[in-house]
Amino acid sequence: MALTKTVNTNVIDNQTDGTVVVSSNVVNGSNDLLIAFVLMDSNSGGDCTGVVFNASGGDESFTELIEAYGSGSGFVQRSQCHELYNPSVETQSVTATLTGYTATFHLVVHVIDNPADEPVSGDCSSQHGTSSTGSDLTATSVSGDTVIDGCYYDKTAGFAAGAGQTEDYAGVSNGDAGGSSYEDATGSTTSMAWMWNSNDQYGHVSVTITPEAGAGISIPVVINHLRQQGIS
Repeated sequence: MALTKTVNTNVIDNQTDGTVVVSSNVVNGSNDLLIAFVLMDSNSGGDCTGVVFNASGGDESFTELIEAYGSGSGFVQRSQCHELYNPSVETQSVTATLTGYTATFHLVVHVIDNPADEPVSGDCSSQHGTSSTGSDLTATSVSGDTVIDGCYYDKTAGFAAGAGQTEDYAGVSNGDAGGSSYEDATGSTTSMAWMWNSNDQYGHVSVTITPEAGAGISIPVVINHLRQQGIS
């Protein structure tokens, strides 16, 4: 599978409401797919209320496929997967809208070239909880599929993608971590893991993508994460 990745980052402190923008998402042809992972730590009223592709003809809305979240110390650790199939063929930004107070926010956008079909919620897996060693998520797949994941962890120590995965992003912000990776499936299930070594809350989601027959997936990955508490 051929991969092309572009990474952009931006840091914003003390985010209350507002938006988070990821630029330069290059849609090359019809039936391309945008996958956005929202990885965030917010107070109990905080959430991502929507993700859009800022097309020149008007905003095109993503569909949220799945969410996992764990709650600790008065804050909620959320991991969400959103998708937009067949967006306008142009280079535009992706905007996530936030409500409430957000301590940390990572927005990871994968642009996928001409997959076989549009993913649905049944193509997704999730888990959340508290662990001192990591999260090992089992995704349903078929040999030749590609599984992409996003994970948010409420600490940072030892945070890394599991063996066999390609780590697209692992960012540390305000004492927390967010990451995204992919793995090519070889069977009916695929293990997607993130490892760490300190006990705390996490949320972990994945989506299984079927490539077009005879073709690979091209994934430019664009990331924007923000944090608060004066870190620069």
